[in-house]
Amino acid sequence: MGAAARRKALREYAPKRYHERLMTVYEKGLALGRGGGECDS
Repeated sequence: MGAAARRKALREYAPKRYHERLMTVYEKGLALGRGGGECDS
């Protein structure tokens, strides 16, 4: 893996970033389950 790819992987898949994305998906799912209509992603 090149240096740029390693930096990107560390940035995009860091635990904090992974958690942010997971929570976004979870929140959208909850909104849809509550009759929130379509999600805009």
